[in-house]
Amino acid sequence: MWKSDRAFPGEVWAIAAAALLYVLTTAYGVLNDGFHSDDWRHVAGVSPLWTAVEGRWVLEVIFRDLLGERFLLPVQLALAFPCLYWVARTLARHAAPEAWQPSATLAIFAVAANHIFLADALSFASNVFAYPLAIALSVGAFDLIARVENRSPVAQGAAILAAAQLLALSLGIYQTYAVAGLIVPVLALLRIDRVTFAGAVRLAVLGAIASVLAIALYLGEWRLYAALKGVAIVSERFSGTDAAGFTAKLDALPALVRSLHTGTLMVLPFVLRATMGLFSLAAIALFAVAALRALAGTGSIGARVLPVLRIGIGLMLALFIFPVLFWLGYEGDPPPARAFGYIGFWIAAIFALGLTLAGAEGKTGRRFPAGLAVMAAVGVVFALTSSAFWYDSARVGARDKELARAIDARLAALPGYAGPPFRIVGGVDYPDLSWGSLAGWSSFHAGNPRLGIFKELYGRREDTASLPVSPRACHAFPAADAAFVHHGMAYLCLEDFQPFTAEIACAPLAAGGEICLGPHVFVHIADTCLATGPDDPEMRVAFHYEGRSFSPERSFSVASFPIPIGGKCFTTALAPGQTRLAALSVLVRGADGKVLSEERIDLSALRPYAAP
Repeated sequence: MWKSDRAFPGEVWAIAAAALLYVLTTAYGVLNDGFHSDDWRHVAGVSPLWTAVEGRWVLEVIFRDLLGERFLLPVQLALAFPCLYWVARTLARHAAPEAWQPSATLAIFAVAANHIFLADALSFASNVFAYPLAIALSVGAFDLIARVENRSPVAQGAAILAAAQLLALSLGIYQTYAVAGLIVPVLALLRIDRVTFAGAVRLAVLGAIASVLAIALYLGEWRLYAALKGVAIVSERFSGTDAAGFTAKLDALPALVRSLHTGTLMVLPFVLRATMGLFSLAAIALFAVAALRALAGTGSIGARVLPVLRIGIGLMLALFIFPVLFWLGYEGDPPPARAFGYIGFWIAAIFALGLTLAGAEGKTGRRFPAGLAVMAAVGVVFALTSSAFWYDSARVGARDKELARAIDARLAALPGYAGPPFRIVGGVDYPDLSWGSLAGWSSFHAGNPRLGIFKELYGRREDTASLPVSPRACHAFPAADAAFVHHGMAYLCLEDFQPFTAEIACAPLAAGGEICLGPHVFVHIADTCLATGPDDPEMRVAFHYEGRSFSPERSFSVASFPIPIGGKCFTTALAPGQTRLAALSVLVRGADGKVLSEERIDLSALRPYAAP
């Protein structure tokens, strides 16, 4: 007979069971995972994008200074486990009756640690520890504020400052994970049985103050670190959106939220998608029961309606607003699934709190063990599917190694080839292994500017570039004409291609040369190759779309591809999607930041390229 005052397992057994589950699923999967394209680059060291472009300076500190620019996967896994377990334990303390907290911790951990979105995040071998740490820092920040609710103003002020610093560090690892801790004030709002409405509001206000301070600290610390390391911040990836862009995002919000809770941000098996959707619906159903009990209770109408409003607002924030809060505030497309790696913790904690509130106060009876059995079943589905994810990811890595060896052998026999560097044209994919995320991408995807697999396998000094276009017609490897030498550079095609000059349309530029657009690239044509060094003027191209206020920008950089053809140099760079594209804006900025030229070109002004 289950009893509310003797919940199995105890704390020690819960930790042991969680550790065993972690070893059998997550740890085993990470240790046997195949490298994807980012891994092959990071195995050679810190990504130059982390600080300069993405603002993830703490990620760089962890990988460079703590790990010595090595993956050290057993060490990272050992460090990641206490982060994940502590988050589960903290949320269980906020959501479950005290006697059931060890069991709830284990159930929350089983669901969250094997959630497919977190598995997608942990497939980045350089960040196996950093991502769980970012989640733990955020949850810890808001939990710290909640712990000092009844303390002195001095203690609360100190807690706010400490929480702000924790959030700033979380932002410096992976910006969207700084949102993870918002579940703590949400749980306080939903705890209609023990947290007053005034207390919940006070926690939200203090959390908001800490969040504003955290953003200021993050921006200052990022710039200070960049200055100390001599890194130029060349782009701020997460620029704030304008009113029109915010309106467009609100229109897209229902589809994104639906994708978040049904897993369609990735390509997932139906069983997993159904389980994710039903689990979220079950959490909502438990709170519907709690709301009905509150309405049927004693007291004034206001006293009975307020809990219902708290439940409605809390669920709305947790399930539909807070997870996408960061995306709503910046310009850009929806984030990838890994950006929601914390969502398993949220849904599981909300479900556990729903179990707490759905019955009579202080009585759990059979309800709580039955609910934990449901969470266990969900955890089993998640564990099985995450194991399949890791297995397929390992097969992707093995296929890439096999292809790399075949390409190296083919190039070694190519007449006129004197050794690296060389260029890969086009890419391959493995639809039978795809889960719809970067983890399932082949390293040989078209346009990969730093294809590091050859560098690591063969000790090369330089990365290999992968182009989305070919200077001449070719057929996919292993066809006889797949490999060729053009102007001293060896190319190998992984797809069938026509010469890209037959696919581009161009217009003259007032600054000199021509700007062209093809199906996958934009191109600058001039007598000499476009200079893209750090002390050279920068040419940026903005893409304007009908019905969209956000205009993504791309620049010609050291990652662009100069291709000499017929006495001209074609500098190519990857273009964004072109559906409903209306115009281009070309801006040239000097090394001192001064605008040298700027012009807008409607697509109607582009003409098919004609060789001189």
